[in-house]
Amino acid sequence: MAYYEGVEQESYILEYRRLHGLNTTELARRIGSSNMQITYLAVGIESPYTERGKLKSCADKLCKYFNVTVAELFPRYACTFSHEEAKFQLESIMWETWSETVSSATYAEDQLFINEIKSLLTSRFRQRDVDIFISHIFNNTPLWDLGSRYNLTGATMGMVVHKCLNWLRGREDFKHGIDVYRSRL
Repeated sequence: MAYYEGVEQESYILEYRRLHGLNTTELARRIGSSNMQITYLAVGIESPYTERGKLKSCADKLCKYFNVTVAELFPRYACTFSHEEAKFQLESIMWETWSETVSSATYAEDQLFINEIKSLLTSRFRQRDVDIFISHIFNNTPLWDLGSRYNLTGATMGMVVHKCLNWLRGREDFKHGIDVYRSRL
C-alpha cells in the first residue's frame, strides 16, 4: 500500500482497487454498489458507519471483497487510541486560548462558560451530540464510556466531538465569547 508521509488518508479504497486492477465502475458492479457510494467513501465525504455506529452495506461489501478489516480499509475511523491520546488530539485541534481559558477558570466561571457553549451548540446540534461533547471535553468522560451509554462506537463518538469542535471553531461569536470570558478572569 502507498502511505503518504504526514498525510492521514480517509481510506485505502483506491490502493486496493488499483492492486486488483479495477476501475470504480467495475468494482461497483462486482460488489453490487454504485460508483458514487464508493467514491464518497474513498474520499471521505461519507463515513463507513451510520449515525448509529453500524457499518454501512457498501463499506462491508468492500471489506469482504478485498478481504481486509474495516481498520485496514478505513484507518481514520478505527478508534484505536486511548482516552489520553484522544484528549491530547482534541486539545491540539483547538486554539491556544481554549486550553488556557478552561484550565484557569474557577468552577462558577467554568459553569458559565459551559452553559454558553451548550446554548451555542443546542442551536445547531441534537441534544445527544451536545451532551456527548460537554461530557467528553469538560467532564473528561472517555469516548468508550460515552459510546456504551449511547450505544454508539468510539469512532462515532469521536466524530460527534470533532463535528462540534469544528463548528465552534468557525463561529465568530464564540471567538469573541472566549475573549470576553478571558477578560473576566
